[in-house]
Amino acid sequence: INTIIDVVKKELEKLETTYKQNISKILSNIFRLESYVKRILEALDIYEKSFDYEKNVEKLNLYDIIVYILSEFYDEIMKKNIKISINVNRNLVIKHNFQILYRIIKEIIKNAIMYNKEKGYIFLHAYIKNGCLKVIVEDTGEGIPKNKLKEIGKPFSIDLSITKRHYTTGMGLFIVKTLLEQINGNIKISSDINKGTKVEITIPLIFQ
Repeated sequence: INTIIDVVKKELEKLETTYKQNISKILSNIFRLESYVKRILEALDIYEKSFDYEKNVEKLNLYDIIVYILSEFYDEIMKKNIKISINVNRNLVIKHNFQILYRIIKEIIKNAIMYNKEKGYIFLHAYIKNGCLKVIVEDTGEGIPKNKLKEIGKPFSIDLSITKRHYTTGMGLFIVKTLLEQINGNIKISSDINKGTKVEITIPLIFQ
């Protein structure tokens, strides 16, 4: 009888473990879905809204903005042990809309961290040339397949296998591209599989 009771207990424990695991997966998927919906609504709002970027123009120190953004991802950077190289003049000041500039640079840096490898590198470079602000973010991550580069910046175009590995909605570059179009800027992306990705942003400085 004791043997039977022990067997029943073990089976019940297995069921309880399975039940807990299933509940955990369900909750995880709910949180992921909630994140997707928020990002999608956010991207659609930016796409549909007529953004008057000439409002709230102010003097901005680009080096300080980059350092601030990196501080927001401190935990992720430390977890992956990513090395950061910043090649930006500490006195580089421009006149622009903070929210737009901050959002564009943040999304690019976020991707460089997310898709980077353990003990990888991120190189940040910014300067003014021909009346435009140039921001370059280069990483040593997994890279983007050549056949996917043309899809970059389109909504819902991300590879499903990437969303599973990195818990992402793929809307970040769509937001970047949308904001750049509104300020007559542009983005150039080059990438090699298992070597990394280089993103070059050009933003006209019409307020200088």
